[in-house]
Amino acid sequence: MYSDLLAFFIAFLASVALTAPVRSLALRVGLVDKPGPRKVHVKPIPLLGGVAIYCGFALAVLYLSAQIYRDFGFWRLRCR
Repeated sequence: MYSDLLAFFIAFLASVALTAPVRSLALRVGLVDKPGPRKVHVKPIPLLGGVAIYCGFALAVLYLSAQIYRDFGFWRLRCR
């Protein structure tokens, strides 16, 4: 039970921590949604926010898979 909660906090904190660097990378590289006549925003909006969220999710999955390997061992994960 605690490993699930820890995985949630890993995903959350990693997503929050990676959002600012990914945002600055998107602005530097030019991966932004530029304002236009049919758009609501007036400043360019970075488009790589999902990358930070995905990386946080991937870290949580890696943590949980390591927990499964530690608790059950690899021999139970093999196909028979």
